[in-house]
Amino acid sequence: MKGDNNENSFKNLLSVTQGLLRELEKYAPEHKKKVVQFIFEQLSLLLLHKNNNRYSSDLLVLSSLLFSISPHCYKFLRNSAYVTLPHPSTLKRLFSEYNVDPKVEQIPENFLNYAKEKIRFLEENDKYVTLIVDKIHIKPFLDVKGGNIIGIAYNCEKAANSACVFMLQSIRSSYKDVISILYKRLLQCGLRARTPLYRIPLTHDHRRLRLQWANQHRDWRADWQHVVFSDESRFNLWYHDGRIRVRRYAGERHLPECIIERHSGRTPGVMVWGAIAYHRRSQLLRIVGNLNSNRYIREVLQPEAVPFLQSLPGAVFQQDNARPHTARIVKSFFAAQQVQLLPWPACSPDMSPIEHVWDVIGRRLARDPRPVASADELWVRVQTIWNALPQSDIQTLFDSMPRRVAALIAARGGHTKY
Repeated sequence: MKGDNNENSFKNLLSVTQGLLRELEKYAPEHKKKVVQFIFEQLSLLLLHKNNNRYSSDLLVLSSLLFSISPHCYKFLRNSAYVTLPHPSTLKRLFSEYNVDPKVEQIPENFLNYAKEKIRFLEENDKYVTLIVDKIHIKPFLDVKGGNIIGIAYNCEKAANSACVFMLQSIRSSYKDVISILYKRLLQCGLRARTPLYRIPLTHDHRRLRLQWANQHRDWRADWQHVVFSDESRFNLWYHDGRIRVRRYAGERHLPECIIERHSGRTPGVMVWGAIAYHRRSQLLRIVGNLNSNRYIREVLQPEAVPFLQSLPGAVFQQDNARPHTARIVKSFFAAQQVQLLPWPACSPDMSPIEHVWDVIGRRLARDPRPVASADELWVRVQTIWNALPQSDIQTLFDSMPRRVAALIAARGGHTKY
């Protein structure tokens, strides 16, 4: 009888908790709602019999991905009781139904014992480790764990230049070591380790003002064709993302094969300014050194921006909120020249189509196999690409403005896909 009372009390409290979570979900920020939903689902699973068909499609997909990466780690996570996950047989049945054949990593069956063996000879202070999954980049002529990794998919015989691995990383020291190389099944399924998407941090006020701006312009259609979008951008001679790694044995750190040469200090490059209109574009200007408000007027607005605007009847000028653009002397200059400005919310490069023009130029520079010897040579290439861009491509970017505004409204002022 006491056990029944405890179980009933447990279910009642669980039901109350679920109700509170539903209320919490209503007020949670967009990026936190998924977390609340996951906790709600995990609590719901406690009330159901383990043989019921009770898992949501999202959880099944996530579980399938985890199981595909490493069955051993998946079983460990499931048996730890930290989260409630489907039984491996359930996932294997799904794989069979959808004709998917995930290949598991080639590591010892007793995964944790193998991991413990790897750290047995470490100093006591170094033995506090965590297990991480990471992607390492490999130079083709380097051996990895005694042999080359061949292919990024079943039908490829070329040496792979990267691998997804399990690594032990010490919490208290710099020790890090690969304990398993994962099979690259996910690449064949279309899932790849990609560069994370970086966005400007948005405060509550940023989101509020972005949403307010979007609502004010939600009905604009042809109006966008009167806007002149302007911006500065910097292009570097070379790029390094800081994530290239080589796998080597102890004592091989200074081998030429394990060294990547890079210059210290600020990467040489060129800063440019440009503006785009629906039917035309401005001349591309090269900016040398730091741009302050006086130089902005003297080198950008007076010689190029204002004459360009005056050649377009009814033009509205857009610029971001960088300090040289919003200084009092610049505002006075715009008033004296009778330049009509488009109000612009802070931290909103995703709403400016010229950002995509810079992106196109950057990608074309990256695809060019010819080395760039100097900033002057880079400037010539950037200018050439700018002048060669089809105006129809720029018009397509202008035509995307209603969709951008709609996406910003849907995101409640948050980040959009643009």
